[in-house]
Amino acid sequence: MFSSGINIKDFQNDKLTISVHVIGSLSNNCITIYSPKTLDAIIIDSGNDNDAILRLIKKFNLKVQKLVYTHAHYDHITSADVIRSRFTNAKLYLHEQEMPVYRFVPQQVLMTTGENLNKLNPVDQFVKEGEKLGLELSDGVDGVEGEEFKGLLNAIHTPGHTPGHLCFLCNFFSIPILFSGDTLFQQSVGRTDLPGGSFGQIQKSIKEKLFTLPENTVVIPGHGDFTTIGEEKKYNPFVRG
Repeated sequence: MFSSGINIKDFQNDKLTISVHVIGSLSNNCITIYSPKTLDAIIIDSGNDNDAILRLIKKFNLKVQKLVYTHAHYDHITSADVIRSRFTNAKLYLHEQEMPVYRFVPQQVLMTTGENLNKLNPVDQFVKEGEKLGLELSDGVDGVEGEEFKGLLNAIHTPGHTPGHLCFLCNFFSIPILFSGDTLFQQSVGRTDLPGGSFGQIQKSIKEKLFTLPENTVVIPGHGDFTTIGEEKKYNPFVRG
């Protein structure tokens, strides 16, 4: 799953670990960011396989604090309620402009899989452009305090795939890391033919917001292989020129 020159070890240090796992019917990249000392965790795009995500959480003994979503398509967000039911302190974070998509999740599931799903519980907190999401450690192991991780994820509003799509930039490792959801893929972009999509908007979001990031920024998309901003500026046929 890794582009040439990108090593998963770049995403680990003595204070934080990023772990990426493919989960769900559409092979989503589910991201966990956690303290290896306290196991406090943020999950980005938990997917739609309840059993798989609960096994993953149990395997690493994670204490889930935040469920952060790039957008509200069913394959990214359906498992949110089962996680919140097990971890009552876990809160769901989403852009407010994504609410029409969020309310439509049961219909998305019914139309795609034929299965019935109850309406998801309310969003706990809306996230705005430029807002920073942090990770608060449950105890001060080795003098490390939660304040250190207050700005762990910087929200970037990138409409186009959906109206309220967010990307998240992390600058707590040796190189910048962008969690791009379904906005930017390796030599591709997210679909824009679904309700709320716009090809012009997604091009604008990528060119004006993502392509201004450092070229060595690693891109971890919602599906598929990792890439970098530099590679996409050179080779992505959907946003060149």
